Amino acid sequence: MLTIPQDALVQTGSGNTVLLVEGNGYFQSVEVTAGRTLGESGGNHQWTARRR
Repeated sequence: MLTIPQDALVQTGSGNTVLLVEGNGYFQSVEVTAGRTLGESGGNHQWTARRR
């Protein structure tokens, strides 16, 4: 299970994704199932997410 900032979750009509940093300027789009919000941390809402 991941804890991510709200603005890191990309919600579309076909699902939810986050971008993982692979290094050297490369990123990987990963489908996740969004869980519940955990409230604010440093002014940003936090979500739980699980890889599909």
